[in-house]
Amino acid sequence: MRFLCWVLGAFCCLSGAQWTPVVVSAAEYRMAPGLRVRETYDDNLFLKSIDDFEHRIAGSLEMGARSERAELTIKGNWDVSEYQRHDELDTVDQIYQVSGSIAPSPTVELHVSGAYVDDYTFTSTLEETGLVADRSKRRSATVKPGMTWVWDLRDRAELSYTFGQTKYDLASYPDYEVHGLDLLWSHGLTNERTDMLFQLGGNRADYETAGEDTQQRTYHVLAGMDHRFTETLEVRLTTGIRYSESQFPRVEVFMVTPNFFMPRVKTVKEDKTGWLADGILRWHDERFSISAAINRDVIPSIYGENITRDRVYCSLLYRWSERLHWRISTGYNRSETDGYVTDIKQQTYSVDTGLGYQLTEHAGLGLGYSYLWTENRINNDSDDRNRIFLELTTEWPNSLE
Repeated sequence: MRFLCWVLGAFCCLSGAQWTPVVVSAAEYRMAPGLRVRETYDDNLFLKSIDDFEHRIAGSLEMGARSERAELTIKGNWDVSEYQRHDELDTVDQIYQVSGSIAPSPTVELHVSGAYVDDYTFTSTLEETGLVADRSKRRSATVKPGMTWVWDLRDRAELSYTFGQTKYDLASYPDYEVHGLDLLWSHGLTNERTDMLFQLGGNRADYETAGEDTQQRTYHVLAGMDHRFTETLEVRLTTGIRYSESQFPRVEVFMVTPNFFMPRVKTVKEDKTGWLADGILRWHDERFSISAAINRDVIPSIYGENITRDRVYCSLLYRWSERLHWRISTGYNRSETDGYVTDIKQQTYSVDTGLGYQLTEHAGLGLGYSYLWTENRINNDSDDRNRIFLELTTEWPNSLE
Protein backbone atom coordinates (compact mmCIF):
# COMPACT_ATOMS: atom_id res chain seq x y z
CA MET A 1 0.00 0.00 0.00
CA ARG A 2 2.83 2.44 0.81
CA PHE A 3 4.37 1.59 -2.53
CA LEU A 4 1.13 2.56 -4.29
CA CYS A 5 0.96 5.85 -2.43
CA TRP A 6 4.58 6.62 -3.33
CA VAL A 7 3.94 5.89 -7.00
CA LEU A 8 0.79 8.03 -6.97
CA GLY A 9 2.68 10.95 -5.43
CA ALA A 10 5.54 10.65 -7.86
CA PHE A 11 3.09 10.29 -10.74
CA CYS A 12 1.27 13.49 -9.80
CA CYS A 13 4.57 15.37 -9.71
CA LEU A 14 5.75 13.97 -13.02
CA SER A 15 2.47 14.79 -14.75
CA GLY A 16 3.01 18.54 -14.28
CA ALA A 17 3.42 20.84 -17.22
CA GLN A 18 7.11 21.48 -16.40
CA TRP A 19 8.14 17.84 -16.95
CA THR A 20 8.98 16.54 -20.39
CA PRO A 21 9.05 12.72 -20.75
CA VAL A 22 11.91 10.98 -22.47
CA VAL A 23 10.33 9.93 -25.75
CA VAL A 24 12.36 8.59 -28.63
CA SER A 25 11.35 10.43 -31.78
CA ALA A 26 12.82 9.98 -35.25
CA ALA A 27 11.57 10.01 -38.81
CA GLU A 28 10.55 6.33 -38.82
CA TYR A 29 10.42 5.33 -35.16
CA ARG A 30 8.20 6.00 -32.18
CA MET A 31 7.94 5.09 -28.49
CA ALA A 32 4.78 5.97 -26.55
CA PRO A 33 4.64 5.22 -22.79
CA GLY A 34 1.53 5.53 -20.64
CA LEU A 35 0.54 5.24 -16.99
CA ARG A 36 -2.78 5.02 -15.16
CA VAL A 37 -3.47 5.12 -11.41
CA ARG A 38 -7.00 4.29 -10.25
CA GLU A 39 -8.74 4.09 -6.88
CA THR A 40 -12.00 2.09 -6.96
CA TYR A 41 -14.67 1.19 -4.44
CA ASP A 42 -16.41 -2.09 -5.32
CA ASP A 43 -19.49 -3.09 -3.29
CA ASN A 44 -19.47 -6.71 -4.56
CA LEU A 45 -15.90 -7.68 -5.32
CA PHE A 46 -15.72 -10.56 -7.85
CA LEU A 47 -19.43 -11.09 -7.03
CA LYS A 48 -18.43 -12.75 -3.74
CA SER A 49 -20.63 -10.56 -1.50
CA ILE A 50 -17.67 -8.59 -0.14
CA ASP A 51 -16.81 -4.92 -0.57
CA ASP A 52 -13.35 -3.38 -0.70
CA PHE A 53 -11.16 -0.65 -2.15
CA GLU A 54 -9.02 -1.52 -5.16
CA HIS A 55 -5.68 0.27 -5.71
CA ARG A 56 -4.62 -0.12 -9.31
CA ILE A 57 -1.55 0.86 -11.32
CA ALA A 58 -1.45 0.16 -15.06
CA GLY A 59 1.57 0.89 -17.22
CA SER A 60 1.89 0.58 -20.99
CA LEU A 61 4.58 0.96 -23.60
CA GLU A 62 4.21 0.98 -27.38
CA MET A 63 7.14 0.98 -29.78
CA GLY A 64 7.00 1.09 -33.53
CA ALA A 65 9.02 1.43 -36.68
CA ARG A 66 7.93 2.00 -40.26
CA SER A 67 9.56 2.20 -43.64
CA GLU A 68 8.10 2.59 -47.11
CA ARG A 69 7.15 -1.11 -47.35
CA ALA A 70 7.38 -2.51 -43.81
CA GLU A 71 5.96 -1.75 -40.38
CA LEU A 72 6.50 -3.22 -36.89
CA THR A 73 4.63 -2.47 -33.65
CA ILE A 74 5.32 -3.88 -30.17
CA LYS A 75 3.04 -3.23 -27.19
CA GLY A 76 3.21 -4.15 -23.53
CA ASN A 77 0.62 -3.62 -20.76
CA TRP A 78 1.12 -4.33 -17.07
CA ASP A 79 -1.81 -4.04 -14.66
CA VAL A 80 -1.30 -4.37 -10.88
CA SER A 81 -4.30 -4.44 -8.51
CA GLU A 82 -4.09 -4.53 -4.71
CA TYR A 83 -7.01 -4.60 -2.26
CA GLN A 84 -7.33 -2.81 1.05
CA ARG A 85 -8.58 -5.71 3.19
CA HIS A 86 -8.47 -8.78 0.92
CA ASP A 87 -4.87 -9.01 -0.23
CA GLU A 88 -5.44 -12.67 -1.20
CA LEU A 89 -7.26 -11.28 -4.24
CA ASP A 90 -4.33 -9.16 -5.47
CA THR A 91 -3.64 -9.62 -9.18
CA VAL A 92 -0.99 -8.83 -11.76
CA ASP A 93 -2.13 -8.96 -15.41
CA GLN A 94 0.23 -8.79 -18.37
CA ILE A 95 -0.47 -8.40 -22.10
CA TYR A 96 2.19 -8.43 -24.81
CA GLN A 97 1.38 -7.82 -28.48
CA VAL A 98 3.39 -7.65 -31.67
CA SER A 99 2.32 -6.98 -35.24
CA GLY A 100 4.23 -6.50 -38.45
CA SER A 101 3.73 -6.24 -42.19
CA ILE A 102 5.80 -6.10 -45.34
CA ALA A 103 4.76 -5.32 -48.91
CA PRO A 104 6.96 -7.18 -51.41
CA SER A 105 4.95 -5.56 -54.24
CA PRO A 106 2.36 -2.78 -54.61
CA THR A 107 -0.45 -5.36 -54.78
CA VAL A 108 0.61 -7.86 -52.08
CA GLU A 109 1.11 -7.40 -48.35
CA LEU A 110 2.26 -10.07 -45.87
CA HIS A 111 1.33 -9.50 -42.25
CA VAL A 112 1.50 -11.29 -38.91
CA SER A 113 0.31 -10.51 -35.39
CA GLY A 114 0.68 -12.24 -32.08
CA ALA A 115 -0.27 -11.82 -28.43
CA TYR A 116 0.49 -13.35 -25.05
CA VAL A 117 -1.89 -12.76 -22.14
CA ASP A 118 -1.26 -13.67 -18.49
CA ASP A 119 -4.35 -12.73 -16.47
CA TYR A 120 -7.29 -14.10 -14.45
CA THR A 121 -10.51 -15.65 -15.68
CA PHE A 122 -13.08 -13.62 -13.74
CA THR A 123 -12.46 -10.26 -15.42
CA SER A 124 -11.55 -11.62 -18.86
CA THR A 125 -14.50 -14.04 -19.01
CA LEU A 126 -16.99 -11.43 -17.79
CA GLU A 127 -15.81 -8.86 -20.36
CA GLU A 128 -15.59 -11.29 -23.27
CA THR A 129 -18.69 -13.43 -22.72
CA GLY A 130 -20.74 -12.04 -19.84
CA LEU A 131 -20.21 -15.29 -17.92
CA VAL A 132 -19.34 -15.36 -14.22
CA ALA A 133 -16.26 -17.52 -13.63
CA ASP A 134 -14.16 -18.45 -10.62
CA ARG A 135 -10.80 -16.72 -10.36
CA SER A 136 -8.11 -18.78 -12.04
CA LYS A 137 -4.82 -17.88 -13.66
CA ARG A 138 -5.11 -17.87 -17.45
CA ARG A 139 -2.28 -17.95 -19.97
CA SER A 140 -3.20 -17.45 -23.60
CA ALA A 141 -1.05 -17.19 -26.72
CA THR A 142 -2.23 -16.31 -30.22
CA VAL A 143 -0.51 -15.94 -33.58
CA LYS A 144 -2.18 -14.80 -36.80
CA PRO A 145 -0.28 -14.70 -40.12
CA GLY A 146 -1.99 -13.54 -43.27
CA MET A 147 -1.76 -12.09 -46.75
CA THR A 148 -3.64 -9.28 -48.52
CA TRP A 149 -4.06 -8.94 -52.29
CA VAL A 150 -5.14 -5.66 -53.88
CA TRP A 151 -6.34 -6.48 -57.39
CA ASP A 152 -7.43 -2.99 -58.36
CA LEU A 153 -8.90 0.13 -56.81
CA ARG A 154 -12.17 -1.69 -56.01
CA ASP A 155 -11.23 -5.25 -55.09
CA ARG A 156 -9.09 -6.68 -52.33
CA ALA A 157 -8.90 -10.03 -50.55
CA GLU A 158 -7.36 -11.09 -47.24
CA LEU A 159 -6.46 -14.64 -46.23
CA SER A 160 -5.53 -15.27 -42.59
CA TYR A 161 -4.78 -18.22 -40.35
CA THR A 162 -5.18 -18.13 -36.56
CA PHE A 163 -3.66 -20.40 -33.95
CA GLY A 164 -4.47 -19.97 -30.28
CA GLN A 165 -3.69 -21.88 -27.10
CA THR A 166 -5.17 -21.22 -23.65
CA LYS A 167 -4.24 -22.86 -20.34
CA TYR A 168 -5.78 -22.51 -16.87
CA ASP A 169 -4.43 -23.22 -13.40
CA LEU A 170 -7.88 -24.35 -12.23
CA ALA A 171 -8.37 -28.01 -13.11
CA SER A 172 -12.12 -27.64 -13.69
CA TYR A 173 -11.45 -25.34 -16.66
CA PRO A 174 -10.10 -27.40 -19.59
CA ASP A 175 -7.18 -26.13 -21.66
CA TYR A 176 -7.87 -25.78 -25.37
CA GLU A 177 -6.36 -25.03 -28.78
CA VAL A 178 -7.98 -23.21 -31.68
CA HIS A 179 -7.12 -23.29 -35.39
CA GLY A 180 -8.95 -20.93 -37.76
CA LEU A 181 -8.84 -19.98 -41.44
CA ASP A 182 -10.67 -16.99 -42.97
CA LEU A 183 -10.96 -15.46 -46.43
CA LEU A 184 -12.42 -11.95 -46.70
CA TRP A 185 -13.15 -10.20 -50.01
CA SER A 186 -14.33 -6.61 -50.36
CA HIS A 187 -15.59 -4.94 -53.55
CA GLY A 188 -16.04 -1.19 -53.80
CA LEU A 189 -19.04 0.12 -55.74
CA THR A 190 -18.86 2.96 -58.21
CA ASN A 191 -20.39 5.43 -55.74
CA GLU A 192 -17.06 5.22 -53.82
CA ARG A 193 -18.98 5.06 -50.53
CA THR A 194 -20.09 1.42 -50.40
CA ASP A 195 -18.03 -1.75 -50.04
CA MET A 196 -19.61 -5.16 -50.50
CA LEU A 197 -18.16 -7.74 -48.08
CA PHE A 198 -17.95 -11.54 -48.37
CA GLN A 199 -16.36 -13.87 -45.81
CA LEU A 200 -15.75 -17.60 -45.86
CA GLY A 201 -14.01 -19.47 -43.07
CA GLY A 202 -13.94 -22.01 -40.30
CA ASN A 203 -12.21 -23.01 -37.08
CA ARG A 204 -11.55 -26.03 -34.92
CA ALA A 205 -11.44 -26.03 -31.12
CA ASP A 206 -9.89 -28.96 -29.19
CA TYR A 207 -10.63 -29.16 -25.45
CA GLU A 208 -8.54 -31.29 -23.07
CA THR A 209 -11.36 -32.73 -20.99
CA ALA A 210 -11.16 -35.65 -18.59
CA GLY A 211 -11.16 -38.89 -20.52
CA GLU A 212 -11.73 -38.33 -24.22
CA ASP A 213 -11.22 -34.79 -25.55
CA THR A 214 -13.97 -32.62 -26.99
CA GLN A 215 -13.58 -31.33 -30.55
CA GLN A 216 -15.77 -28.80 -32.35
CA ARG A 217 -15.54 -27.59 -35.95
CA THR A 218 -17.43 -24.52 -37.12
CA TYR A 219 -17.80 -23.29 -40.72
CA HIS A 220 -19.35 -19.96 -41.68
CA VAL A 221 -20.36 -17.91 -44.71
CA LEU A 222 -21.08 -14.19 -44.30
CA ALA A 223 -22.04 -11.34 -46.62
CA GLY A 224 -22.78 -7.68 -46.06
CA MET A 225 -21.70 -4.14 -46.74
CA ASP A 226 -19.88 -1.12 -45.34
CA HIS A 227 -21.56 2.15 -46.34
CA ARG A 228 -20.39 5.70 -45.60
CA PHE A 229 -23.50 7.87 -45.72
CA THR A 230 -21.51 11.03 -45.00
CA GLU A 231 -18.04 11.87 -43.72
CA THR A 232 -19.40 11.55 -40.18
CA LEU A 233 -21.79 8.56 -40.49
CA GLU A 234 -20.77 4.99 -41.33
CA VAL A 235 -22.69 1.69 -41.10
CA ARG A 236 -21.23 -1.79 -41.45
CA LEU A 237 -23.31 -4.98 -41.37
CA THR A 238 -22.53 -8.61 -42.23
CA THR A 239 -24.70 -11.65 -41.62
CA GLY A 240 -24.72 -15.29 -42.63
CA ILE A 241 -24.97 -18.91 -41.54
CA ARG A 242 -22.75 -21.32 -39.65
CA TYR A 243 -22.54 -25.09 -39.49
CA SER A 244 -20.97 -26.89 -36.52
CA GLU A 245 -19.75 -30.46 -36.04
CA SER A 246 -19.15 -31.55 -32.46
CA GLN A 247 -17.48 -34.65 -31.05
CA PHE A 248 -17.63 -35.04 -27.28
CA PRO A 249 -17.57 -37.73 -24.57
CA ARG A 250 -20.74 -38.78 -22.78
CA VAL A 251 -20.97 -41.09 -19.78
CA GLU A 252 -23.55 -43.86 -20.12
CA VAL A 253 -24.57 -46.66 -17.77
CA PHE A 254 -24.92 -50.14 -19.23
CA MET A 255 -26.07 -53.41 -17.68
CA VAL A 256 -23.43 -56.14 -17.28
CA THR A 257 -25.70 -58.56 -15.47
CA PRO A 258 -29.31 -58.13 -14.30
CA ASN A 259 -28.01 -56.85 -10.95
CA PHE A 260 -24.78 -55.12 -11.99
CA PHE A 261 -24.36 -51.85 -13.91
CA MET A 262 -21.19 -50.06 -15.03
CA PRO A 263 -20.52 -46.61 -16.50
CA ARG A 264 -18.72 -46.19 -19.78
CA VAL A 265 -17.61 -43.20 -21.85
CA LYS A 266 -19.10 -43.03 -25.32
CA THR A 267 -18.06 -40.65 -28.09
CA VAL A 268 -21.05 -38.74 -29.42
CA LYS A 269 -21.16 -36.78 -32.68
CA GLU A 270 -23.70 -34.07 -33.39
CA ASP A 271 -24.09 -31.19 -35.84
CA LYS A 272 -25.99 -27.94 -35.69
CA THR A 273 -26.74 -24.92 -37.88
CA GLY A 274 -27.33 -21.32 -36.90
CA TRP A 275 -26.92 -17.71 -37.94
CA LEU A 276 -24.22 -15.13 -37.31
CA ALA A 277 -24.20 -11.34 -37.52
CA ASP A 278 -21.90 -8.42 -36.96
CA GLY A 279 -22.89 -4.77 -37.27
CA ILE A 280 -21.60 -1.38 -36.20
CA LEU A 281 -22.76 2.22 -36.56
CA ARG A 282 -20.53 5.27 -36.04
CA TRP A 283 -21.49 8.94 -36.07
CA HIS A 284 -19.72 12.06 -34.84
CA ASP A 285 -19.67 15.82 -35.07
CA GLU A 286 -17.68 18.52 -33.31
CA ARG A 287 -19.05 17.67 -29.85
CA PHE A 288 -20.91 14.34 -30.09
CA SER A 289 -19.58 10.88 -30.87
CA ILE A 290 -21.93 7.87 -30.97
CA SER A 291 -21.23 4.22 -31.74
CA ALA A 292 -23.48 1.17 -31.55
CA ALA A 293 -22.75 -2.48 -32.26
CA ILE A 294 -24.55 -5.81 -32.49
CA ASN A 295 -22.84 -9.17 -32.72
CA ARG A 296 -23.67 -12.87 -32.75
CA ASP A 297 -20.79 -15.34 -32.95
CA VAL A 298 -19.47 -18.66 -31.66
CA ILE A 299 -16.28 -18.71 -29.58
CA PRO A 300 -14.38 -21.11 -27.27
CA SER A 301 -15.20 -20.98 -23.57
CA ILE A 302 -13.87 -22.07 -20.19
CA TYR A 303 -16.50 -24.84 -19.94
CA GLY A 304 -15.03 -27.33 -22.41
CA GLU A 305 -17.22 -26.42 -25.39
CA ASN A 306 -18.01 -23.47 -27.62
CA ILE A 307 -20.61 -20.91 -26.64
CA THR A 308 -22.98 -18.82 -28.74
CA ARG A 309 -22.57 -15.18 -27.80
CA ASP A 310 -25.05 -12.33 -28.47
CA ARG A 311 -23.92 -8.78 -27.70
CA VAL A 312 -25.42 -5.29 -28.05
CA TYR A 313 -23.42 -2.19 -27.15
CA CYS A 314 -23.96 1.54 -27.40
CA SER A 315 -21.67 4.41 -26.32
CA LEU A 316 -21.91 8.18 -26.39
CA LEU A 317 -19.24 10.83 -25.85
CA TYR A 318 -20.01 14.53 -25.43
CA ARG A 319 -17.35 17.22 -25.21
CA TRP A 320 -18.36 20.19 -23.08
CA SER A 321 -15.11 21.94 -23.92
CA GLU A 322 -11.60 21.17 -25.11
CA ARG A 323 -10.75 19.90 -21.62
CA LEU A 324 -14.00 18.46 -20.23
CA HIS A 325 -16.00 15.53 -21.64
CA TRP A 326 -18.72 13.12 -20.51
CA ARG A 327 -19.20 9.55 -21.67
CA ILE A 328 -21.74 6.78 -21.15
CA SER A 329 -21.86 3.24 -22.51
CA THR A 330 -24.40 0.46 -22.08
CA GLY A 331 -24.18 -3.20 -22.99
CA TYR A 332 -26.11 -6.45 -23.08
CA ASN A 333 -24.43 -9.83 -23.32
CA ARG A 334 -26.14 -13.23 -23.56
CA SER A 335 -24.14 -16.45 -23.78
CA GLU A 336 -25.16 -20.09 -23.84
CA THR A 337 -23.74 -23.50 -24.70
CA ASP A 338 -25.37 -26.26 -26.71
CA GLY A 339 -25.20 -28.53 -23.65
CA TYR A 340 -22.74 -31.06 -25.05
CA VAL A 341 -20.51 -30.88 -21.96
CA THR A 342 -22.42 -28.55 -19.62
CA ASP A 343 -25.50 -26.31 -19.74
CA ILE A 344 -24.72 -22.60 -19.46
CA LYS A 345 -27.21 -19.77 -20.05
CA GLN A 346 -26.19 -16.34 -18.77
CA GLN A 347 -27.23 -12.77 -19.48
CA THR A 348 -25.53 -9.58 -18.33
CA TYR A 349 -26.43 -5.88 -18.45
CA SER A 350 -23.90 -3.13 -17.82
CA VAL A 351 -23.79 0.67 -17.62
CA ASP A 352 -20.59 2.69 -17.44
CA THR A 353 -20.45 6.49 -17.22
CA GLY A 354 -17.94 9.12 -16.21
CA LEU A 355 -16.44 12.59 -16.53
CA GLY A 356 -12.97 13.30 -17.86
CA TYR A 357 -10.90 16.44 -17.51
CA GLN A 358 -7.64 17.15 -19.36
CA LEU A 359 -5.23 18.55 -16.78
CA THR A 360 -2.27 19.08 -19.09
CA GLU A 361 -1.34 18.13 -22.62
CA HIS A 362 -0.46 14.61 -21.50
CA ALA A 363 -2.35 14.08 -18.21
CA GLY A 364 -6.05 13.66 -17.46
CA LEU A 365 -8.33 13.13 -14.46
CA GLY A 366 -11.39 10.87 -14.54
CA LEU A 367 -14.33 10.17 -12.23
CA GLY A 368 -16.65 7.29 -13.10
CA TYR A 369 -19.37 4.87 -12.04
CA SER A 370 -20.29 1.45 -13.41
CA TYR A 371 -23.16 -0.93 -12.70
CA LEU A 372 -23.44 -4.58 -13.68
CA TRP A 373 -26.33 -7.03 -13.32
CA THR A 374 -26.03 -10.69 -14.29
CA GLU A 375 -28.47 -13.60 -14.22
CA ASN A 376 -28.17 -17.35 -14.61
CA ARG A 377 -31.15 -18.11 -16.84
CA ILE A 378 -31.22 -21.79 -15.84
CA ASN A 379 -31.84 -21.34 -12.11
CA ASN A 380 -32.79 -17.60 -12.23
CA ASP A 381 -30.05 -16.66 -9.75
CA SER A 382 -28.95 -13.06 -10.21
CA ASP A 383 -26.33 -10.73 -8.78
CA ASP A 384 -25.14 -7.16 -9.29
CA ARG A 385 -22.34 -4.82 -8.35
CA ASN A 386 -21.56 -1.09 -8.22
CA ARG A 387 -18.13 0.45 -8.78
CA ILE A 388 -17.02 4.07 -8.25
CA PHE A 389 -13.55 5.12 -9.29
CA LEU A 390 -11.19 8.09 -9.52
CA GLU A 391 -8.24 7.85 -11.87
CA LEU A 392 -5.26 9.80 -13.11
CA THR A 393 -3.85 8.99 -16.54
CA THR A 394 -0.94 10.17 -18.62
CA GLU A 395 0.24 9.14 -22.05
CA TRP A 396 2.47 10.59 -24.70
CA PRO A 397 1.31 9.57 -28.20
CA ASN A 398 4.24 10.01 -30.52
CA SER A 399 3.10 9.87 -34.14
CA LEU A 400 5.38 8.78 -36.93
CA GLU A 401 7.12 11.55 -38.77
